[in-house]
Amino acid sequence: MDERKLRKYRNNLISSGQASIIFSLWSILRFCLFVILNPQEVGKYFEDVQEDEIPVIVIWIAFWAIIILFFLIIFLFHYFVGKSAIIEARKNKDKYVYLIFALLMLALCAFSVNSTVRGKSESTNMDVAAVSVIMDITSMFIYTDIIFSSIVTKVLRHRISR
Repeated sequence: MDERKLRKYRNNLISSGQASIIFSLWSILRFCLFVILNPQEVGKYFEDVQEDEIPVIVIWIAFWAIIILFFLIIFLFHYFVGKSAIIEARKNKDKYVYLIFALLMLALCAFSVNSTVRGKSESTNMDVAAVSVIMDITSMFIYTDIIFSSIVTKVLRHRISR
């Protein structure tokens, strides 16, 4: 019976780990939608810059370099959590660091849902806000499943090994 449960929770870890990696693309897409649908909002960040101090092209290159770096960090964060969950499920390795990151991601998703629902989100487009809330709630379920399945897997492995 315990072995069947262990197999179930390992499969949950694999599925949720893959979903974590895929959902990292949502974070990138959400920001791209924000930039495309709200160009006037992005322009507000550059209003204070004097053109004679720094050329506009340098500002745009720096802006996009920072954005790409930010996307890379977000992707690597999700990838680390997802890949660590998959490795734990497949190779019976006890890893704990990724659970801290999964908890952090769960908290960030909850904060994002809260700020979007309360109207403090950067998006003024209701369609993007609604999709954002749905996707963030789905991410919360994914990270909750990763945390829960990992804990249950660890407990079941120790119980079976005795």
